[in-house]
Amino acid sequence: MKALMFDVLYRFLQAGVKQGFQLCLLLYGTYSLGLDKFGEFAYISAGVVAFSVFLDFGLSSTIVKIIAEDRDRKEKVLEVLVPFISTILFIISLMVYVYLYGFNEYGALKSLTVSVLVFTMPLCAVFEGFNRGIFQFKKNAISTFFSSLVALILIVPFADNYEVIGLLLVQVIYHIVLLTLLFKTCIEKIELSSLKVSKDNDFIISVFKYSTLIGIASVGQILYTKADVMVLGYYDYYREISQYELIDRFFMYLVIPVALLGQVAAPRFVNSTLSLIRKYHTVSFIVIFTLSVLLSFGLFKLYGAYEWNISDKVDIRGFDLVLCILLISLPFKMFSVFQTQAYINPLGYAEIIAKTTIFFGFINVVLDLLLVSKFGFIGVFYSTAFVIVGNTLMQTIIFRVKINNEKLKSAESF
Repeated sequence: MKALMFDVLYRFLQAGVKQGFQLCLLLYGTYSLGLDKFGEFAYISAGVVAFSVFLDFGLSSTIVKIIAEDRDRKEKVLEVLVPFISTILFIISLMVYVYLYGFNEYGALKSLTVSVLVFTMPLCAVFEGFNRGIFQFKKNAISTFFSSLVALILIVPFADNYEVIGLLLVQVIYHIVLLTLLFKTCIEKIELSSLKVSKDNDFIISVFKYSTLIGIASVGQILYTKADVMVLGYYDYYREISQYELIDRFFMYLVIPVALLGQVAAPRFVNSTLSLIRKYHTVSFIVIFTLSVLLSFGLFKLYGAYEWNISDKVDIRGFDLVLCILLISLPFKMFSVFQTQAYINPLGYAEIIAKTTIFFGFINVVLDLLLVSKFGFIGVFYSTAFVIVGNTLMQTIIFRVKINNEKLKSAESF
């Protein structure tokens, strides 16, 4: 229990530092560049993040599962998976550079920054997953802190002097430093001389079979998160993208604690009995949903009690309806995130997330296009709330049915 509490603490510190850096980037970027130019940066970043999630395609979460189940396979991951993934990412990043510079007229520097991010972001996720699998939560937190500190120092001069490209360069530096430190942690207790790059098609295929399920779900997540930004950009709502990022960032911070708790608990649930899993799943639903409802009510009362005016450029006072919509869906979102991180993915039921998330992801894109054209900016929030509630309910019902059927299957085997 003591080790669990410390791992939770380190995971919270890591996420807190990372999101704190992203918040500074958001706030100062908005202040320095203005809503329109920062909206352009957010639009590019959304595309990079979406592409990077697609390239990771569930590998980081799958690596956690592989190593948590068998520590002896960590060398195999470094010898087989890492060289294979790195090669694929390098080739794709080169293709991205050629496409942006040659066909999109992005300019050499902007094209380079985007292509470097396409290479480093998925690799950072892979090595972070590796370290979680071997319970190196403290080292992950330290790596994130140092990387964020280096990048934080550069935000002001880079944003003031280079604007959009400057913020992209800050992201590049952050990910390069982080990647270096995460890799260092991965190989700390391993003899480098004993590692040999090797090829194991069966191992690669087995890993990608499971990661594909998680990856499809991740793509689905992008379809009802970053897709909102892409749709707003399609309708030239660049100023509204900046405001959307501020609102979305706030609600993301509310969900982070349950996500981190689920990630820390996940390796410990892998070998649990089904009876314990059913018990903890029920308790988790009651506790998280109840606390989330109380939190939503408290936040709404707090919002109504004060004038919230960030600056002359960004006034969130007109977002009463937006806040109400998101607070209604918040309890569903919180439980969905915890359920995915703590139970569904680590226990081998990733196909549930893959199928439901991709289904509701496409629904979100369609609703975004329809509702934004009819209601304007607020249409993305109507769509988001609908898919969050629908997706959570469907995932929970399917997961409970599956783990209840497992009992019947076990009984039949006797």
